[in-house]
Amino acid sequence: MKSIKMKKQLFIKRAISTFLVLSVVFILGAANSSIAGKPQGEDNSGSVWEVLQAEGLSGEHHTLNIHGKKSDFNKQDCTAEPDPITGEYGNNIFMPSNSGQTLNQILIVSGKGKGSKKDLISAYGVRDTCTNEFDGDAAEVILPPNDKGYFVVARVLGKPTDDPSLTLQEGELKFVEDENGNDLLVLGLVTETGWETPTKTLTRTKGKVTAVDMTGLFLWSGSVCYFDTTNYCPEAGSCTDNQFCCIDNDSDGYYDDCYEATEVEIYNSICDGEYDLMTLGCQEYLDTWVFNIGDFVGAMWEMYADGNFKLANIRFYPVK
Repeated sequence: MKSIKMKKQLFIKRAISTFLVLSVVFILGAANSSIAGKPQGEDNSGSVWEVLQAEGLSGEHHTLNIHGKKSDFNKQDCTAEPDPITGEYGNNIFMPSNSGQTLNQILIVSGKGKGSKKDLISAYGVRDTCTNEFDGDAAEVILPPNDKGYFVVARVLGKPTDDPSLTLQEGELKFVEDENGNDLLVLGLVTETGWETPTKTLTRTKGKVTAVDMTGLFLWSGSVCYFDTTNYCPEAGSCTDNQFCCIDNDSDGYYDDCYEATEVEIYNSICDGEYDLMTLGCQEYLDTWVFNIGDFVGAMWEMYADGNFKLANIRFYPVK
């Protein structure tokens, strides 16, 4: 499968700015070893965590490993290819162990999976294994849809020496597409907003390695307006009707520009020029799994590593 990075330039200001700091101290360990201990943090209660705790965090999940590598890392390993037998992609991302202020990015792509691109996000795996320093563009991970989202935990491994650290910051929505392929972010139909947990620090200290709840980094609050509300407004009255003027310049079925209609335009039932007056359903979200606000959603984080960083392990447990 080819990479599905978005190449077009965004025409609205950045929708989300947040950051995640992972301070880690460890040596390279077994990437798929089980996570021990209860996640640290203020909100560790609830049925999701209780079920996972009962299973020893060994239930169904997707694992993402972020590895720190030296400057002589073999860049041929940056090519993501599916397993020739199973067809599955890997779960490893590579970045410099000491990147300083060099830009390194990771793009996570998912969505509700109801639209034309549902096949692109049906199977988990890393589609681009290297960050910018090694191959010139962002690493990319596909996370399959789940109506209730995921419970996300992370850990760091190894000896508490040398103070290695991994910093993920400036989390940003890159695209939010509806089932017809309209980029709602570019069209200005996604409001500025924020994450439930804008910052998270993981520190490897002496003693047993524990998992840390990172779910709040993926919970999103804000408003999104949709051309078709079928997949986004399941309850009567959950969406409000707003009037917009939109235009499809080349008649390809994708809108190129939208703006909120004025009172005069609404009263006269006509927009300026060749714009069409349309009624869009706008949904307010509160602490919602961010990838469920559209059929095809991409969120990008910037990463920096110091202190001979080696490995971070992140797990996504689907909420049932």
